[in-house]
Amino acid sequence: MNSPASTYAKELADHLRKIADEQEAIKDLINSAKDAGINTKALRKVAREMVMDSDKRAKLYDDEEQIDMFRFQVGLLDEKSDKSVAVASKVREQKFVEAVQGFDELAGSNISGDYLEIREKLRSNEVAKAKVAAE
Repeated sequence: MNSPASTYAKELADHLRKIADEQEAIKDLINSAKDAGINTKALRKVAREMVMDSDKRAKLYDDEEQIDMFRFQVGLLDEKSDKSVAVASKVREQKFVEAVQGFDELAGSNISGDYLEIREKLRSNEVAKAKVAAE
């Protein structure tokens, strides 16, 4: 007998088998990366970011930048950490600017130039405030 429930059950079972196979392939890939000396926690995080919606990813990067700034201000980041944070921050900002420049080309605007100008003013103010606070 080929009832609708039977058809759905068979189709669902096929999908569940495919998911199980994919999960096994992911485990194998993670193990290979681990054997190659790759930080698998970071690898997973980056892979999740790669499939994330660009707006959500930009928000995540902005939040991380704010957290790093707070860490620095309360003394949780040393000079070495601060340099790596600065590099990561610069990479995130460059990707954001590239995305905005793509929008500029489509819309015929200059949002990226405006953003960079505003960002530079904000950074100048942050540096001045940090110097005053340190004194």
